[in-house]
Amino acid sequence: TTTCCCCCCCCCCVVVAVQGFLAEGLQRTNAGLGSVIIDSQPLSVAVLAALLFGEALSGLGIAGLFSGVAGLLLLEVPQEVLLQGSSSVSLGGLVAGVEAGVERGLAAAAGNAGSWSLLDSGEFYMLLAAQSMAVGTVMVR
Repeated sequence: TTTCCCCCCCCCCVVVAVQGFLAEGLQRTNAGLGSVIIDSQPLSVAVLAALLFGEALSGLGIAGLFSGVAGLLLLEVPQEVLLQGSSSVSLGGLVAGVEAGVERGLAAAAGNAGSWSLLDSGEFYMLLAAQSMAVGTVMVR
């Protein structure tokens, strides 16, 4: 019965975490981008299942995981940064976008007033909701 109580408590915590992160994320980002980010949950389930249960990932599965993560990263980089200096998406623009994101993160960590904060990002909360859902999915197994 102790195990059953622990499982019930963990499941309740996961449900509360998912709903809380989802509510906060949707207040800070638009629903379209939020739904794409929340649908990244299968990526996390695949990784967790491989790590916790030893499920094998094929080469094609690993390639799919990497392309999914790359797609999510492209969604996070602002379009104006990607298109900076050209009329089409460029690798240089992507690198500049990643550098700008790192600089904003470092500025926030240094405590600069008015700097960007990860906790202000709706995308971050949507990603946390997706990760919470993934943990819940793996717990059910």
